[in-house]
Formats: sequence, structure tokens, C-alpha cells
Amino acid sequence: IGDINIYDRFTFAEVPQEYAPEVLTVMKNYRMNGRRINIEKARAR
Repeated sequence: IGDINIYDRFTFAEVPQEYAPEVLTVMKNYRMNGRRINIEKARAR
């Protein structure tokens, strides 16, 4: 994992491109404090 930027309502975590598909798959059904998290690839602005 590279840079991590934490904001009030969301967080960005930098992941090497070759690991991104696996991270998205594994984290898709992850729960934190009983709540499902939403994970998606960031889009360029």
C-alpha cells in the first residue's frame, strides 16, 4: 500500500496496479463495525 488519505466520509488508499483487482475482489464484501464498506477504483477528475 502506498499513500493513504483519510477524510471525514471516505478514504483513498494507493495500491499497486497489479494488486488492484485482487484488493477490489477481497474487500467487496468486507464489513467494518458491522457495516459493509464501499470500495471502488478512483476516477480521475
